Parts: sequence; structure tokens; C-alpha cells
Amino acid sequence: PGVASDHQGYTGAGIAAGFQNTGDSLGFAVTVTDAGPYQLAVRYANAAGSDGQSTTRTLSTRINGAAGPAISFPPTSSWDTWQVASSG
Repeated sequence: PGVASDHQGYTGAGIAAGFQNTGDSLGFAVTVTDAGPYQLAVRYANAAGSDGQSTTRTLSTRINGAAGPAISFPPTSSWDTWQVASSG
């Protein structure tokens, strides 16, 4: 996994890409001002993967080392078509 910039419509410095193997991961540090529940929203594209399948993919999350909510990413029409999926 790493940062890529080869798909139209991404924002920022690039996209997190290359998650092809079971166990591939990426971490983000998030600081909040108040304790309590927060919703995680992820902007994604999910077309046919390296396995040739265009299928819903699931992201497992961890929060402070503990299992967090799973987020599902239904297929999009291309790797340049973006949607938003949220926890909770």
C-alpha cells in the first residue's frame, strides 16, 4: 500500500492505494478535542480489483488498538468515480 495519484477526481496529495493482500493496512492519527462517539466517513472508489471482481469490499477499523466498526464499500462504476461510506 502507498500513495497514488493516477485516478481523476482525488483530493489532497493523493489516494491510499495498493491494498491487494489480506492484512494490508494503513494508519491515521486522529486527535479530537472531546471524548465521545464520532462518525468515520471515507471517500472511496471501488471498481474491479486485481482479482477481477467488482464487489463490495469491507474495511476493518481499529480505534486505540481495539476493533472498531467495519465499513462496506459497494462497487463504483470506475476507479475515477467517488462515493462516501460511513461508520454507524
